[in-house]
Amino acid sequence: MWKKVEGFANKIEEWWQTHNFMGSPSFMLAKRLQPLKNDLKKWNKEVVGNVLARKDFALKLINHWDSVERLRPLSKEGKRSQKIAKDNHSHQAILEKTS
Repeated sequence: MWKKVEGFANKIEEWWQTHNFMGSPSFMLAKRLQPLKNDLKKWNKEVVGNVLARKDFALKLINHWDSVERLRPLSKEGKRSQKIAKDNHSHQAILEKTS
């Protein structure tokens, strides 16, 4: 799931380079992995968050724009918002499958 989030590999590399320790290679690896795990947990909560809640919210927006469209033609901004909601819902569905 994380690999589907844009910039994930760069974030891991950035975190990896910020944690430096001295000692044997196995000691340095173990010490680097500890804060990396904490960074990853924090990032996961902030960026990925609750995929189901985000997917449900996107679906509500889709339903809203579909209802508006049944009443009247959508403006350019309305069509753009509707497309963004549909794209976001699709993205969250992919994240849900891979989580």
